Amino acid sequence: MKLILDEATHTYYADGKVVPGVTSVLGTLHDWKKVDPEVLRKACERGTNVHLACEYFDKGTLEESSVAHDERGYLEGWKKFCAQHRPIWTDIEHLVFHQVHLYAGTLDRRGSMDYNGARLERAHVDVKTGPEHPVMGLQLAAYVAASGDHLRTPRFTCHLKPNGNYKLVPWTDPSDWAYFLSLLNLDNFRRTHDL
Repeated sequence: MKLILDEATHTYYADGKVVPGVTSVLGTLHDWKKVDPEVLRKACERGTNVHLACEYFDKGTLEESSVAHDERGYLEGWKKFCAQHRPIWTDIEHLVFHQVHLYAGTLDRRGSMDYNGARLERAHVDVKTGPEHPVMGLQLAAYVAASGDHLRTPRFTCHLKPNGNYKLVPWTDPSDWAYFLSLLNLDNFRRTHDL
């Protein structure tokens, strides 16, 4: 099966057919209409840039001079996370597709890491530049399931701060997967009936 992401429209294609993406499925739980469009645009741009910087850092290809001054603190937060949790990533910005439920997404990181004095042999980490939100647990549950990992695989969001710090948030609610499936079913209903 060939899985493609059209970056410009953030549309996923599986063997040439459009399939729902995790972010778009979860979009019903965010009301972005209340956010000033310019503020939202800048936040999205910052998130994209920081994601790229962290990806290049993890792959050993980052030229630090290319990171904008006001985004360097976020990168420092990621470096601090890496130094403290010693991750070894098997997947970085990896496209995943659920063969049964027919949705796609891009998981940020998957691999092993230190956490609470133990070595987790498999964990998922999503990089964030904003505050935590309950929908993030659903997002990670969807990535875990689509990647083929067990639903009990540890899931985290790493919230990078502009001051060079970070906050690692574990997502442990076993209901997250069921909630995501409910939203996916609703999304499929809307698509089927062109609503």
